[in-house]
Amino acid sequence: MSTGKNGERLAELLLEEYTSQGQLFDCHLIGGTWPAIDIYVELRTPEKMFFFVQVKATTQPIIQSTNKIITGIKKRDLNRMSGFHAPTYFIGVHFVQGNMLTTTAGYIKCIRGNYNNGFARTERINQLTPNNLIQLKKEVEDFWNNTNTKAQKLAYNTNFE
Repeated sequence: MSTGKNGERLAELLLEEYTSQGQLFDCHLIGGTWPAIDIYVELRTPEKMFFFVQVKATTQPIIQSTNKIITGIKKRDLNRMSGFHAPTYFIGVHFVQGNMLTTTAGYIKCIRGNYNNGFARTERINQLTPNNLIQLKKEVEDFWNNTNTKAQKLAYNTNFE
């Protein structure tokens, strides 16, 4: 199995990890079928809140001098993700081949705004830990609670009543 497919599955496992509030997310792997998005993630709440994730993975050693991993994303993909009217994130996954389950770490970065460049390395901050998963859930809830999509959905014009 390729590093990329392993990375997507490992990101899914990290996002679905149990926290002090239980399992917070349900992940649906999209893979290479949708440009710029690898995982569609729904919050486990009565309201249908969601976000999108692109994953890049590496088995390369950590760059100790900069505390970064060699995973990056192209400018085109950053701007495509940023254009979605939903929260979007990049997850860089680092693991050691043959020892994935005990050496895996994922690092999450919010994608928003306009990007003039991509990036080739991911900082090892904002690790996907149970506490950061709780914070991620709150952040996505805040986004959707401050976005009036129900009113927009009821108000837009359609020819297909």
